[in-house]
Amino acid sequence: MKQHYITEIAESLTPANQPEGFGELFVVLLRELAKGRPVSRTALAMALDWPAERVTDVLERTTSTEYDNDGNIVGHGLTLRETSHIFEIDGGRLYAWCALDTLMFPALIGQTARVSSHCAATGAPVSLTVSPNEIRDIAPTDAAVSLVLPQETADIRQSFCCHVHFFASVVTAKDWASKHQGVEIVSVQDAFRLGQELNRHMLQTIPSRKS
Repeated sequence: MKQHYITEIAESLTPANQPEGFGELFVVLLRELAKGRPVSRTALAMALDWPAERVTDVLERTTSTEYDNDGNIVGHGLTLRETSHIFEIDGGRLYAWCALDTLMFPALIGQTARVSSHCAATGAPVSLTVSPNEIRDIAPTDAAVSLVLPQETADIRQSFCCHVHFFASVVTAKDWASKHQGVEIVSVQDAFRLGQELNRHMLQTIPSRKS
C-alpha cells in the first residue's frame, strides 16, 4: 500500500477532524461496548472521569452514534446491532460497521476477536482472528479489503464505512472495484497495518490513561 494513501486516510480519520475529546471518548466507549451491553451517558462519564455535560457535548457533535430507546449508546464503530461483520470476544457476539473496524478495535480494547464476515461480491464466508498485535487464521488466505478516501463530512459511517468490505480474493475484489469509483483494494494484512497506523494516530492525541 502506498504511504501517501495511508497518510491521506489517517489524516481524514484522526480525531483532529472530530470534536475535541472525541478520541479519548471513543476508545473508552469501545471498551465499554465490548462488555456487550448498552452504555449509559452516566456510565461513560464515570469511565472517562468527565463531567456529564462534557460527555453530552461531545456526543451531540458526533454523528452516526447509535442509541436505544432509553438513550443508551449501543454502537459507534463497534455495535450491539447486527451488521455484516461479526466480532466475537470471549464467546460474546458484537458487530462492527466495516471491515477495517474489525482489524483496528482489538488493539484499542486490548482483546482478541474472532471475526466473521462475507465477500461483498460473492457472499462467500471470510473469517480471521485478530489480536491486538497480529492477525491469523485468515480464510480464504487471499482475502482482501476495499478502502476509499473519506469524503469531507462528519458522517464517517456513510462516507467511509459503507464502502469498506471484505472480499474472498484480490481478483474478486479488483473486479468489484472496477465498477465502483475511488476504491482501493489491499490485502487483509495491509489493511491491518493501516489499522495499526490509525490506532497510533488516535492514541497519540489523547491523554495517557489506565487500561
